[in-house]
Amino acid sequence: MFQKYIGYCIVCVLLFYTKQVNAQYDSTRNHLMIVPHYLVFDGMRIDYELKIKNNHWIQLCPQFYFKENNSSSDDNISPISITNNNTNTSLRRLFGVGLDAYHKIYLGISYRQPGAFISYGASANYFEIEYADEGNVSQTSTSSFSKIGGDVIIGYDLGFKKNLIIFGIYTGLGYRYSFTNNSQIKKNFTRSMYDYAYSGNIFLIGFRFGTKF
Repeated sequence: MFQKYIGYCIVCVLLFYTKQVNAQYDSTRNHLMIVPHYLVFDGMRIDYELKIKNNHWIQLCPQFYFKENNSSSDDNISPISITNNNTNTSLRRLFGVGLDAYHKIYLGISYRQPGAFISYGASANYFEIEYADEGNVSQTSTSSFSKIGGDVIIGYDLGFKKNLIIFGIYTGLGYRYSFTNNSQIKKNFTRSMYDYAYSGNIFLIGFRFGTKF
């Protein structure tokens, strides 16, 4: 009888401890991440993730783009430039903002620690581009346009230092559509699927790092 009582007490203690540990893990309701490879496109992106229930999260990804190049020298032409028939059309100034919004689902019964996930959602951007006219690098024109799209993403988040530090990788597919009728913008700033005015299918790949709280 006494042994059964001790056994019952041990089981209760273990259940209580397990519940406390799970509650500690589940108390994490926020992730804050940086996506550094956006710097390649003269941009900056920060991911904020809010847990809404169990393994379901809302992911908001504000973006900011800026570049300025006042020199007309060939040595200072922006990497986002194109050369046609010995003339240069180059980016002189870039300003842009954007926001991606996703529903993120960790692939488990409930969230305990970072792991595999799938997310889907929409994106919106606004750009203002000042560029040098073809054949006359001292003369510039400015065009502004918006851009929308949608994405489906899979990825994996790794936790370090008791999950205080998070490192993640992701890949996926998306679509972008730019609202511009400017022929020079279409000609010179749609060179790849990652260019500012590109419209069409896009392949997504990247990495992130940040923390939880």
